[in-house]
Amino acid sequence: MSTSKYQVTAEEVQFSAMNPNHPRARAAHARMRAQRVHLAHAAFAKQVADLEAATAAMAPTAEEVQTVGFHSGRSLDKTHPDHATVRKVRAWRDNERQLETMRQQLAGQVERLPNVDSDIERADRELGEFKAIEAEQQKQQAAAEESARRFPNANRSA
Repeated sequence: MSTSKYQVTAEEVQFSAMNPNHPRARAAHARMRAQRVHLAHAAFAKQVADLEAATAAMAPTAEEVQTVGFHSGRSLDKTHPDHATVRKVRAWRDNERQLETMRQQLAGQVERLPNVDSDIERADRELGEFKAIEAEQQKQQAAAEESARRFPNANRSA
């Protein structure tokens, strides 16, 4: 994630709080929203990677899986010699199920990431159009002021 793409200055935050519908404010909000989404995605991806590593580290052997299959449907007393093995394999299976769910959520997030980036592009495009209009207005005003200065009597009615 390129963080410079999502940077918002304190001045922009303050300006957008005072003028929420201004194109500059919309652009700042789009970048802030994208930054939050990308950071949340990165944090969730790290959680998935951590759980994958933990799950891989606790993967049971074929013998342990067979032991659990033998005790399938039974409730083992804590003093039973296979109790720890059964708990380990069940915990591993729970982690695998949780991982599958998290992978699906992560895939859904990845599909939505381009949307926030396109929001930034749209807001920046609107801001560029606004700045162009504003520059044209300033140029016209400067020309009118120059004309008034050069020809002070031109606007007087006869």
